[in-house]
Amino acid sequence: MASKKKGKKSGGGKDTVKVALSFEDFTDDDWQSKSQQDTLAWKAGPFSTPQSTRELLLLEPEEIASNLQEQLGLESVDVNATQSIILDIFSQLLWTCKENKLTVLESSAFFTLINNMIDNIREKQFSLEENMTYFRTILKTHAQLSRWDGISDMFDFMGDTVTVVTQHVKRSIFQHYKLYTQVLTTTTEAETQHQAITLTPPIALPPLIESVPASELQHYKEKA
Repeated sequence: MASKKKGKKSGGGKDTVKVALSFEDFTDDDWQSKSQQDTLAWKAGPFSTPQSTRELLLLEPEEIASNLQEQLGLESVDVNATQSIILDIFSQLLWTCKENKLTVLESSAFFTLINNMIDNIREKQFSLEENMTYFRTILKTHAQLSRWDGISDMFDFMGDTVTVVTQHVKRSIFQHYKLYTQVLTTTTEAETQHQAITLTPPIALPPLIESVPASELQHYKEKA
């Protein structure tokens, strides 16, 4: 007698298969939906949306400073030390993102991280040790050393980017912390002073021929 095999029932009980995505396939909505719920990205400033962040990453090197100056509203970088430092900090940040090919998500989160660390100096007067503690806390909750698996939600900083971010913060914010503290916590305003100067016009000199004694001039004429 032949035995009968029971077939599996088909229906709504099938497991959903998740297909791994690549960054090249991402739309702006994908970047926002696949990031962590408490992501640092998309907060404010020039990096507040995937589209604006992508446009910044496509800038030519010579366009970076002028573009950021306009978007950050820094109108007095030539005479205001605070604005000049801020522009320099974010210009270096954007160049690091471009040079190391950080993703749109990583670049936006990186901007927020640096912006928060600057606010820690300006508004909260954090010491170097306090800002280092803040930085370590951010890495614990927003970074993972492994690369993205293409399925799960993305951390703000993944894989090699963790090293890039750490080295950048070390060489920029931490290495020059005393300078940044001095400049960012001191109010500097441009001051214009007007000074009236009276200039005396120069005395008109007589013709050169009049400066030669008559006898000497006659001598030269006779020789000629």
